[in-house]
This record gives sequence, C-alpha cells and structure tokens, in this order.
Amino acid sequence: MFNLPECNNEIIINAMQELERRAFISAFIYLPCWLIIALNNQDDVFIQETFYSISFFFLTILIFHIILHYRFSQLLEHNFHRARLFLAILIIIPCLMLGSICSWCIYLHIIYTITVPFIIITAVLCTATSLLLTIDPIYKIMVPLAMILPALTAVLVENSSENLIFLPLASLNILYIIRSSQLKYRDYWQALITFSYFKQKSITLENMAFTDFLTQKPNRLHADKQLSILWDQAKAQQQCIAWMMIDIDNFKNINDTYGHPFGDICLMLVADALDSYSQKVNGFFARYGGEEFVFIKVCRSGTEIHQLAQGLMQQSSKTRICHDDVTINITYSIGVSSLCPHMTSQNLNDLIVQADLALYIAKHEGKNQYRCYCETQDYIEQQMKTPSPNAACCSIENKQGNSCSPAS
Repeated sequence: MFNLPECNNEIIINAMQELERRAFISAFIYLPCWLIIALNNQDDVFIQETFYSISFFFLTILIFHIILHYRFSQLLEHNFHRARLFLAILIIIPCLMLGSICSWCIYLHIIYTITVPFIIITAVLCTATSLLLTIDPIYKIMVPLAMILPALTAVLVENSSENLIFLPLASLNILYIIRSSQLKYRDYWQALITFSYFKQKSITLENMAFTDFLTQKPNRLHADKQLSILWDQAKAQQQCIAWMMIDIDNFKNINDTYGHPFGDICLMLVADALDSYSQKVNGFFARYGGEEFVFIKVCRSGTEIHQLAQGLMQQSSKTRICHDDVTINITYSIGVSSLCPHMTSQNLNDLIVQADLALYIAKHEGKNQYRCYCETQDYIEQQMKTPSPNAACCSIENKQGNSCSPAS
C-alpha cells in the first residue's frame, strides 16, 4: 500500500528530493501557527502550562528538518529506505501533535475560545500537507489520520451538541483529502514518468543526430557546433583555433578493388586511431563526410599546431589492415588552417576554406603528408610567379590572425 511506483532509480530519487523540499517548506508552518494562537490566548490555563513544551517540540522538529535538508541527498544514496523513514517521522509526528492539541481543545470546554481557530488551522494544514506531499503514498493516508483522528476521538468522548457538528465535517474532510491525494499521486507519477521517458528519448535522438552511424564518432553537425564553441573559447582566451581536414588517400581505389564493406572497415580503423590520439591531446575529432575527417583544437602557437599535425600523421602506423594475405597501408593527407579570432576579421567559413585549400595542395604534392594554409601561399606564389599580398598571413603576430607558421 505504501510502495512507490515501479520505475528507474533516478526518477524515484528525484521524486524523493522534491518531496523533501516540499516538506522542508511546510516544516516552518507549525511553530508560527502554534505561537499565533497561544499568544492570543495567554490567559488560558492550557496555554500557560504547555506553551514552552509545545513550542520547544515544534522548534526541535524544525531543527531536525533543517539538518535533514542539507544531508538528505547523501542519505538517499547511502540508505534510501532509512532516508524515507526519517522524513516520514519528521512529517507525521508534528501532524499528530497538532491533531492532539486540537482534540484537547475540543475536549476542554474551558478553552473554547481557541477551539475554532485550532480546528480551522488543523483542517487547512491537513489538506495542504496531504496534497503537497502525495509524492509518497505514506502521506495521503497517514497525514489526515494523524491530524484529524485525534479530534474525532475527542468528539466521540465528549459528545456535546457543538462537537457533534464537527464529526460529519471531519469525516467528509478525511474522505476528500484521501481521494484528492490519490488523484494527485497518480497525476504526479504519470507526469514524472512521462517526462523522464521523453527526456531520455530526446537525449537518444540528440546522440543519434550528432553521431556518425558507421564509425560511432561525432559527425559533421557535431563538428560544426563544436567549432562554434571552440571559436568563442579561443576568442575569450586570446588564443588560436586549429582546423585540420583529414582525407584518406586513394579511398576510391580501395572501394573499387576490395569492395565497400572493406572500405567501411578502413574508415572505422582510421577513425579509431585518430580519435584515440585526439583524446590524448584533448582535441575534438569527427567524421566530416565520406572519407574525410576533421580535428579541432584551441592552440597557443603555430609550433603546437605543427606538433598536432605531425602526431596525427604518425597514427597512420596503426592503420594497416590485412586482406587475403595482403597487408594494406592506409594513409591520409591533412590540410591545416588556423586563425586567432581576437586578431582577425575572418570567420569560421574562412577557416574551413583555408583548410580545404591546404588539403588540396597536400594531395597535389604526393599525398601522405600535411600542409598548412600558410604554406599554400608560397605554393600559389610559385605557381603563379607573382607576389602574394597575403604572404605574411601565416605569422601569429600578423593582423589577419593566422597562427600556422611554416614547418622548418
């Protein structure tokens, strides 16, 4: 009867934390309610004899609530059932105390002046607490019984005409609270489970949208998003961002000679090798499309960029694969570009275009190598035999903001 719905632990933990937050707020209500009524009825003997003890009781409950509030998450992880029991005790005991005070007021006619306020406050708190804490089925029954049952007992013992009016009203109140709590309990858990389901589906769909199906590495969409993030990071840190376009050499021949399934194996092998290196240097690696991959990283200097490109090239030793007793060495070419966002008016598209141009030169000059965009400027100058107006664009200090210096 008091078991929580069957669902994953994360949902239940979140629900119990929400329950504790609600109970923590309600814990501040009992003491002020008692003080207001007691201070306005200071001449009553009952108030005079019990004021300090009842005030101390409600204050103690409040202190324990505060302590539990800051340790509840740890207690849930360590011992869920004990945490649930402690919280139930702290909630139900003050409810029982308030109900007992109300019943005592009904029983003692000499303090009739505070009977009506206590009945009203008890009924309101009982209803509010029950509906607020219906996350746990314990409270939808125990709270109404703890608050109203003592008063009903007093009515039955002292069955005056005034008290008999209270009996049907209290009974209807209990039935209403229990029924309403059941509905809110059902609605809360259905909404929570549904929300959790769609949240998990959303995460799954997002992962599918940002992951390449074949290699299970980030895809182009993820790379474009990450590039924008790293661009802003480089700008804020006044550093440079490197974009390296990687293309497998002669991949069409591999597909035509050995078949597309073998080509897929080659793609996965290259992706695993390059991604492993990327993780070691805290870079970002993704499959950009077809046989092209991309590596992105925020760097401090052109020297670091060259070291990263050389490290990527060295991973080709891990991309040897055997087919029909023939060992095939899979090589790739890399086009490198870099910009310093805080020093240039160029944008992300310029960074990608420059890497494409550098990759084209690496392919044209024999493949299985890397070329920086700054080096392509010299290449273009030699081909066209005309001076380039952007010859100095590769220096990290220049106004255009390129950071990739020629390799020595």
